[in-house]
Amino acid sequence: MSVCALLPVCLPSGSKPSHYFIAHDGLVNTVQRSPFFKDIILTVGGWTFAIWKDGVMEGALMRSPCSEKRYTAGCWSQTRPAVLFIGREDGNMEVWDLLEKSHEPSEVQNITTHSITCIKPRLFSSKLHFLALSDDLGTVHILQIPWTLYNSSRNEKVSMGKYFEKELERLLYFMKRREMRGQEKRSMETEEQRKKAESTVVEQTVEMLEEEDRKEYERYLALEKVTLKELGLLLDA
Repeated sequence: MSVCALLPVCLPSGSKPSHYFIAHDGLVNTVQRSPFFKDIILTVGGWTFAIWKDGVMEGALMRSPCSEKRYTAGCWSQTRPAVLFIGREDGNMEVWDLLEKSHEPSEVQNITTHSITCIKPRLFSSKLHFLALSDDLGTVHILQIPWTLYNSSRNEKVSMGKYFEKELERLLYFMKRREMRGQEKRSMETEEQRKKAESTVVEQTVEMLEEEDRKEYERYLALEKVTLKELGLLLDA
């Protein structure tokens, strides 16, 4: 199983990564910064895509649900901060509007019968926005982006900024809760070990007391036997 290793800095040859995260169940084919937020990064690979923030070492801000088909390409919209275009191995393209919903794509459109290998947006004018998609046969498909997918609302960038902040808060809260559960688990394990040790000590103490009682009783029987002999009340066998 392949994993995504998202590094905070460029590393010299031979250096080891300082952090790595399991975010994709396949090879990563896209790593792209948002054109609106320079610290926000999109990665696509396997059956998921993920969104990251520079400097956040706890993990991805968002990870998509697993798709029925493998994701093979992806890119940000150049005019709408909330929109992503994701290509699939079955030739379909998913359009994600994160402000509309983040659990499933807003639209799915069939482009080709072959796997999509690359997606590139291009703006020719304020009213002509195109999307170029290539497949693994080398065919390029040109689509005109509809007005609803390139016309950004006045507050869309602000809303997306708040969305990323909320996702960061959720991530940090989740990590804090996981750390607390880990501490509770370690505390319970320590308590169980302490109780087990105390139980062992108690068992050993009980065995020692029983052994001392047995020896004491044997000494008593020996003394009783000697006393009875001296009094002539006990005949030798």
